[in-house]
Amino acid sequence: MKKTKILNTKKKRIIFILVLIIAISLLYLFFFYYYHLMVGVPVLFLEDNNIKIGLWPNATQAALVFTIDDIDSTTNIWDLSKVMEYLNDGNIKSTFFVIPYTENRYKMTKNSQIANYLLELVEQGNEVAQHGLTHRSLRSSISKLDYNEFKGLPYFEQKRRILIGKKILEDAGFNISGFRAPTFGITKDTFNILEDLKFDYDSDIRISPWILMSNKPYAQSIFYPFHIKELNLIEFVVNGDFFWETKFTSKINKNDFNILKRRFNIYYEKEGCFVILSHIQKLNTKKSLSLLKEFSDYQKNKNLWRTNLKEVSDWWKIRENLYAETYIENDTLKIFIESPFNNLEGLTIYLKNPEIKSYEIYVNSNLVKKGKTIEKIIL
Repeated sequence: MKKTKILNTKKKRIIFILVLIIAISLLYLFFFYYYHLMVGVPVLFLEDNNIKIGLWPNATQAALVFTIDDIDSTTNIWDLSKVMEYLNDGNIKSTFFVIPYTENRYKMTKNSQIANYLLELVEQGNEVAQHGLTHRSLRSSISKLDYNEFKGLPYFEQKRRILIGKKILEDAGFNISGFRAPTFGITKDTFNILEDLKFDYDSDIRISPWILMSNKPYAQSIFYPFHIKELNLIEFVVNGDFFWETKFTSKINKNDFNILKRRFNIYYEKEGCFVILSHIQKLNTKKSLSLLKEFSDYQKNKNLWRTNLKEVSDWWKIRENLYAETYIENDTLKIFIESPFNNLEGLTIYLKNPEIKSYEIYVNSNLVKKGKTIEKIIL
């Protein structure tokens, strides 16, 4: 009897510990799943009783960026130009994540056809960013299918690869501000390296905490750019690749557009930054291009800032650090804005108090604009 009681007591303790662990884990996951819904928009000032300051420039409601991975020196220009026709039709800008030296065999070089074409696209408002160095791990000689280049690499080897890749792309004529690790194989070391090397941003889906890496519901709950810990590096979480199709198997069906549209609409309603993931090899197929056209046509009537990740990164540094205070004096609304940045072009102020007759705007104590509140929206 005593042994039975002891065993029952032990079982109860084990069950209690397991339940406690599960409860703590669920709370932990809940916090990260709904981080932005719980904490709110990660900026110093959003609104008060008198004004609201828009998250995005020029009175746009949300930001849209289309990203294309795995472009390298072997990329067919005609394939990329075909994709650009659909993007241009919707006035959609793109960030191209370029592999500098694919498989240690194919290097991006200055004056090559693909480099010249990419430079033309940059002139049109697109961007070239870095996608690792070789897109192969050190084990690639053993397994050609191992694309996770940074998996298991120590700090200095990662830094060496990022530095070499950045120099190759710069020598080819590109200004590099952003990074995305192949197969999203980023580590804590990678974040610190990018910070040390003065990258402006990283774009990933594998983010801290590690238990949520590549977790779709988690990624879909993050609507705005943010920082990993206290780094200056800005992080963009991407949405899934809806355009993944091969010649032999097709994952694209009629429901994909509805899923893409539904996810986009959530970001749009939340005034977020919607970053779409794609891969150049999979994108240039009949079904993928058809889906791209559907989405391009759908988003045309939306009030979007269609841009690249570098421009979003630059803007977000301004927006997240901006602070404002307001008070009313003799029917005049006085708006005091503090910002470490001098150029606030495109900043949008929405006036909320209909009883106010006029306004004055001060930036870092300097009067920069005044007028009548009949305007309602001030740029």
